[in-house]
Amino acid sequence: MSGKISDLTTRNYLRRKFIHVILATLGFMLLPFFLLVIVQGVSNKVNTEYIPAEDRLQTTYSDIWIDDVVECGGGAMVVNNQYEVIELGGKPVCDKKSFSQKEWTEFLLSSGNPSKYQYDIAYDEDGEYWLVLRIPYAIRFFFLFDHNPEATNYKTTTGVFFLICSVYFIALIGFVIFYSKKESAKITKSIEEISVYAEELEDGNYSAKLNVGGTLEINRLKEIMMHLAEELNSKEEIQKNEEAKRMLLVSEISHDLKNPLASVQGYSEMLCNGGELVLAKQKEYAQMIHSNSVRANDLLQSLFTYSKVGSAGYKPKLKKIDICEYTRLKFSEYIPRLEDAGFKYELNIPEDEIYVEIDKDLFSRVYDNLVDNSIKYNEKGTMIKISICKTESVKINIGDNGIGIEDKFADKIFEPFFRVDGDVRNSQRGGSGLGLAIVKEVVMLHNGHIEYLHKQKTGCGFRITLPL
Repeated sequence: MSGKISDLTTRNYLRRKFIHVILATLGFMLLPFFLLVIVQGVSNKVNTEYIPAEDRLQTTYSDIWIDDVVECGGGAMVVNNQYEVIELGGKPVCDKKSFSQKEWTEFLLSSGNPSKYQYDIAYDEDGEYWLVLRIPYAIRFFFLFDHNPEATNYKTTTGVFFLICSVYFIALIGFVIFYSKKESAKITKSIEEISVYAEELEDGNYSAKLNVGGTLEINRLKEIMMHLAEELNSKEEIQKNEEAKRMLLVSEISHDLKNPLASVQGYSEMLCNGGELVLAKQKEYAQMIHSNSVRANDLLQSLFTYSKVGSAGYKPKLKKIDICEYTRLKFSEYIPRLEDAGFKYELNIPEDEIYVEIDKDLFSRVYDNLVDNSIKYNEKGTMIKISICKTESVKINIGDNGIGIEDKFADKIFEPFFRVDGDVRNSQRGGSGLGLAIVKEVVMLHNGHIEYLHKQKTGCGFRITLPL
């Protein structure tokens, strides 16, 4: 991560400094620009002294003056009205001795194209010939110097111009080097401080302070590092809470397992050492061993389920199903048990299909635990009601008209291992203290919400809200 951040910071820094240098360069070039304007003024005067091909025409083409063209490495030729080539001097203008009308037309057209030569062509109507001058571009500028006496001042001005430009570029390079070293020292110091801060974070010192500033990238990096420290500190707190939670689980389940395991051990010893016990006592002891072993197994199963659904990496196997049909089929499993316990029941479930995404096996624990609580903690004749309605979401209401829960305990019932003291609800009824905690975790895994509805003496009810 640090490598990517440093690379990004360096790239942005260099990009910004490059723009600064470009802007500075443009500013410094104003002075040479003014000198160039002055030089150009002299140059315009010099250029007017060049003799074009049109002014060189003579009645007899042998009288045409081309010495200056020859001296600069160029050449001259005449093409008569029969398109025959007559070389006047200098380097050959072309390698042809004559042209067809089409070839000559193509030559005239191509002479205007950029190349290493400059062509100057003029036609003499009286003599009926074309004069063609060819001067190399590379020496065109110096040709003007050597054949124009007024170019001396131009040479001097140009020399001064190039001297000033040279001094300017040397000064510019020096400025860039100095400025770069200065800025590099700043960013290096900031990165060193950030590195020290990163080492502090690595050692677990999340309260350390980072006091750096400067470029936009450095400030952004500072924000990232400070945010990282906050996240690490938050994760550490979460880990501490999770560890405390885990220790609580171990402590509570150990305490709850102590009684059933002690009973199993005691009754088994009585069976082993009791001599000739009557059959009735043997059955009684065996039944106590069985019931306590079942209770111990339920405790362990509840602990396993709660640990599984509460782990950060656990993901339910969601599948879109009709929640109405699923609820009807699930509740049908409870009817024999409800009738045996003397409970009444009422279902208010729409005939329409309502589809939600749930893990069927996992969500069954929600129904199992809520219905089991109603049966376990209420008397015969209690009415259990289940209803489903659809709005912007799906709401499932499960409740009874039993003894309810005291108001002072209503906000704590979803906490793991919470039990109500007294004769109403306690560990002697066989509860693990994890039933409602498991229900809440499962509902949250389905991106849903569960809330307690009823108060004491009006029964106990829960509303589960699931997204569509």
